[in-house]
Amino acid sequence: MDTITNKEREALLSNMLHQGIVEFTFLKLDGSKRVARGTLDLGIVPEHDLPSSGPTHITNPNPKFYDMDAEGWRSYRPGSVVGIRGFVEYDEEKQVWVFLDRESGRYLSE
Repeated sequence: MDTITNKEREALLSNMLHQGIVEFTFLKLDGSKRVARGTLDLGIVPEHDLPSSGPTHITNPNPKFYDMDAEGWRSYRPGSVVGIRGFVEYDEEKQVWVFLDRESGRYLSE
């Protein structure tokens, strides 16, 4: 059985966040799990929330991401990411987040 290290998981998440909106889970300081829908794709971030210092604003030591639900920049601690569910998109008609097959452009599920 192949396992992925924390470092590999965070590298994968960073790569995905630069490509679109990703749903992922991380552990907060109090030990509770937080599900986030975030991005590092500056083409998706609202103009008024773009970092003033450019892309350097969104690098370590605590990786930052734009939280689509909170509509603001948030961060997580290195080593705290416990799961990556996949790319998501907001379906305006149904008013729900849906998982997206990036290759076909089709919705996978709600």
